[in-house]
Amino acid sequence: MELKNLRIEGNLHLKDPPLEIIAKGAESVVAHCRESFLNDKQGRMRQIIRSVYGVLHQAVEFGLTDAAFFESNVLIENDLGKDEWFAFQLSHFWEDIIPGLQKIWQVKLAHQSEDNEADADTITAFPFTEMEVLWAFSNFNDAYGPVMRRQEANFRRCACVDNSGRRKPW
Repeated sequence: MELKNLRIEGNLHLKDPPLEIIAKGAESVVAHCRESFLNDKQGRMRQIIRSVYGVLHQAVEFGLTDAAFFESNVLIENDLGKDEWFAFQLSHFWEDIIPGLQKIWQVKLAHQSEDNEADADTITAFPFTEMEVLWAFSNFNDAYGPVMRRQEANFRRCACVDNSGRRKPW
């Protein structure tokens, strides 16, 4: 769907787009709005973080996590009490979780096109690079502070394997 008509006259307290942009006409307003959207760094970071959060929940739901590299519902004490976090190694996210979910998403998308049903809240793609994700998590703070904490983590199970790739007992 394309915008056919945008009427913004009469909005005396409108600060964006500026009056000089509005005075240039509809094409200038649309160009300004497009540029604002593309340069909205906070919005982009929120979008990436929400997507990662959705991916992590789906990974748990579909059993794609390995306890040697991932733990959900990690409680961390802070000034406001306990906060719930995910603890995981980034390599597990990119090498195991994303590829595993991509296979599931392909199947779901194929069935959705047959059924004509789509759940708008369900993530079915992850179009972000590792650099974008690190940028978002390294720079974004929500009302409670940073959304990423880097630290050494001990997971519940050893990830050791023998020469044939089988898990070794501790």
